[in-house]
Amino acid sequence: MDSDPFSEVGSACIKKWLKQCSKHEACQPPKTAFVPTRLLDVGNEVADDQRRLRIVLGKALDEKVSYTALSYCWGNSPSSRLSAEIARTVQANLAARLGHVSEETLSQTIRDAITVTRWLGIRYLWVDLLCIVQDDPLDWSKESQVMENIFHHASLTIAATSAVSITQGFLRRPRCQRIKLSINSNTEKPDLVLRYPEWLMHEYIWDNDWRTRGWIFQEQKLSHRVLHFARGILYFECASGFRCEWMEMRPELSDDDNEWVLQNPFWSPQCFLGANNPTTFDTWYGDVEWFSMKTLTFPEDKLPAISGLARVTAKVVGSRYLAGLWMDDLHIGLLWKAPTSCILRRPPRSRAPSWSWAALDGGLEWQTYRSDSDMPLAKILNVDGVPDPSDPQKRLFTGFLDLNGCLMKFQDAEDHDILQNPCGNNGDYRTDSTWYVSDLGVEFTHQSSLWVLPILLEEMVRGLILEPTSKGNESNEFRRVGWYESEPQRNRVLKSLESQNTTSVRIV
Repeated sequence: MDSDPFSEVGSACIKKWLKQCSKHEACQPPKTAFVPTRLLDVGNEVADDQRRLRIVLGKALDEKVSYTALSYCWGNSPSSRLSAEIARTVQANLAARLGHVSEETLSQTIRDAITVTRWLGIRYLWVDLLCIVQDDPLDWSKESQVMENIFHHASLTIAATSAVSITQGFLRRPRCQRIKLSINSNTEKPDLVLRYPEWLMHEYIWDNDWRTRGWIFQEQKLSHRVLHFARGILYFECASGFRCEWMEMRPELSDDDNEWVLQNPFWSPQCFLGANNPTTFDTWYGDVEWFSMKTLTFPEDKLPAISGLARVTAKVVGSRYLAGLWMDDLHIGLLWKAPTSCILRRPPRSRAPSWSWAALDGGLEWQTYRSDSDMPLAKILNVDGVPDPSDPQKRLFTGFLDLNGCLMKFQDAEDHDILQNPCGNNGDYRTDSTWYVSDLGVEFTHQSSLWVLPILLEEMVRGLILEPTSKGNESNEFRRVGWYESEPQRNRVLKSLESQNTTSVRIV
């Protein structure tokens, strides 16, 4: 590959991909109009390298204005933080930036995005650091609530996939050594086939810091086309498929618009356009599983960083959104847990009710298998999960969940090892039941204070492990500290429930 992504070969690839994508039925521009509150004007004259940069207000622009959006990593190094501090738009410099933005104040990654935008012949660029007033909590909150529109309406999302920080930039690629081969053939057809190794494809495209960032997840999914500047390769994603420079070496793919490679499982911006059915909720859970493994610079961004996807999902499912879960699917939504290899941690500052997956940090999964014979074992009486009124940025959520069900004392486990390890001390899977206490802050020496509440009868009984709050048992107020499943015979469960008294509890 050429070290310059805008070489003759690289430029031809980009232009070809954009042209083909513009013909895809699934990749047509949104029918609704949207213009971001602010955009960076990168200039009009394509040949003028001294164009004046400035912030412009979206309300002054045509509603069909074309713009690019930058998806990138800020980075955590001191130099990255300093560069972001210098580049960011704040209340004190906003007025001046409406007249002029000095390019010298901008990091290399942002400068590279300006270069790409100009090369494409597009006048405007959206960058969060420049277009959101960073020291204004109200502006941050307002803009974070339209993030799905910002990326979905962008003509192209520029992904700085190779840049680990805001200072690195993404247009300079490693220079590859060129080797001249002399091949003698006795046939008219070529005997030599060159193919890239699969591990190299994975390393360049999937193994990078950009894909570990929490905010990136919805930025990628909400965009209808993304141009990646990865380490050593250009590649392009859209709602219809995936292409990269290496594929252009394959004659059977190079000219056929119908041979776009299918997307990977977690890149499907059209997945929410189907009918309202349980699989739509399952798509959401799958997205949360991927998202839960991403990193966030600010832990309080857990729910805001996926709120754009939540709003898109809400339009399809028509269900009330409750701090990461859905009212019409709560019996399954509540049954999240950590994979066996992961440990969940409670952040220092509470950001969601304990029944929400967003309350903890770490990888998550749902192990549910829907069938017509599924039976809820707890009745939902009332639920509320809304932004904390004390948080102006609306990053923190508070709420409660009132249930009526068979509340029982936790008496199955003999020691804390079984609580921490669902497979038991000797690694033998317990066939009668599996317990997982996800909050390691629980005092296991007082395990007698733990309770279980069955939630759903599938092929197994699945439910929650609860701990009383500081209000004590008499208040019937608990917090979720774990998840369990057991394998009794279905008829035995149903018969047992007939003789059980139900209790109303509140989980906060």
